[in-house]
Amino acid sequence: MSKTIRALIVALVVVCLLVGFWVVIWILPDVPTKSIRSYFSAIMDQDYQKAWSYIYPNSEFMRDRGGPTMSFEKFRDDLTNARSHGTKMTEFKILKVYEQQDPLAKITAQIVRIQTENIVSGNPKTSDPKDYYLRKDKDGVWKIYKGQIPKE
Repeated sequence: MSKTIRALIVALVVVCLLVGFWVVIWILPDVPTKSIRSYFSAIMDQDYQKAWSYIYPNSEFMRDRGGPTMSFEKFRDDLTNARSHGTKMTEFKILKVYEQQDPLAKITAQIVRIQTENIVSGNPKTSDPKDYYLRKDKDGVWKIYKGQIPKE
């Protein structure tokens, strides 16, 4: 067997191992960090409809973002307005993932602590760390709810 064929076989095996490793680490695990990553990535990509889909329906977090009527339009308009005034998120970091008893909901909550890097009115700013509470919706997707879990 020639050296070229051996090199191609080794390269193919390495690529297969890397793809397999990527699937095992990022695709297969059912963890709340995937939803947090998707939520913030969608905001950074200005895909506000996708970001909105990671918010638990009728939750306190949805009211915080969509106003009293919990509308996607308010969520989108607030983010669009901030961006038009020179405020945008440029990066986010997951600092910690843990479980904690949610005193309002009386359940154990999955919590992801993040910190964002932003441009605020043209100036760089690092946010304070913030905790996001997550739970699975009826379809088994991790969604941000913050505070008390709504009645279904």
